[in-house]
Amino acid sequence: MILSPLEAAEDPELAVLSVITHAYTPEAPDILNALLTAVHKLDPQRGALYADMVRAALPLKIWEHLENLMQTETRKYLSEWARNNVAEGMAESIFAVLSARGLDVPEDVRAEINACTDLAQLDAWIRAAVTVESARDLLDT
Repeated sequence: MILSPLEAAEDPELAVLSVITHAYTPEAPDILNALLTAVHKLDPQRGALYADMVRAALPLKIWEHLENLMQTETRKYLSEWARNNVAEGMAESIFAVLSARGLDVPEDVRAEINACTDLAQLDAWIRAAVTVESARDLLDT
C-alpha cells in the first residue's frame, strides 16, 4: 500500500497499481489521495493517463464509492480533476501552436484559454490555431 504522496511521486506507476490492488480496502481513499497528489505534480497528460488507467481498471461501483469518499467542500470529483488536467495540456498545445506561428497572445486571450475546461472548445481552438490570423481571432471559433 502506498499511502504517502512522496512515495507515490517516487514511483507513480507502482502507486497506480496500489490503488487498483487495494481498491476494496478501508485505506483506498488514502491510497488514491496519495496517487492524485503525486500525479498532480507531473505533466498534465501523464497525470491524466494515470487517472484514466485507474478509472478503467476499477469497477464503476468502486470508482463512484472512491469519488464520494474523496469529495469534500473544496475538492471536486476525480473525473473533473482529470478533465482539468487534460484541459491544461490542451491550452498549452494552443499556446505552442500560436508561438510556433509567431503570433503574440494578449494576456486577456491567454486568461480565457487557460480558464476554459470545455474539451470540445479547446479542441476547436487547437485546430483553429493553425490557421487564425491572430490569437484574438481564435476566441471567435
